[in-house]
Amino acid sequence: MEPLSLSLKERRRLDVLGQVRDGGLSVAEAARLLGVSERQAWRLKRRYATRGDAGLAHGPLPCNDTATTDSSHGHCQFNGVTPADVPSVP
Repeated sequence: MEPLSLSLKERRRLDVLGQVRDGGLSVAEAARLLGVSERQAWRLKRRYATRGDAGLAHGPLPCNDTATTDSSHGHCQFNGVTPADVPSVP
């Protein structure tokens, strides 16, 4: 497995969300410290809880239960549709 590389922002999120996990901070306090909405802080907390440190790293997230990976492009497919199949908006 490749070592995880985190930016300073991602390391800060890891530290703050670790404090939330340990009961030292509330999600609302974490949101203020990170400069995000409380709703986004809940999302980050959930990603951290389900994926660990890698959930806070920048980059594409793995496909969920309702999607499969298109091996030719590396994108998630939803009902056989990849991002390349969706028309762009001008």
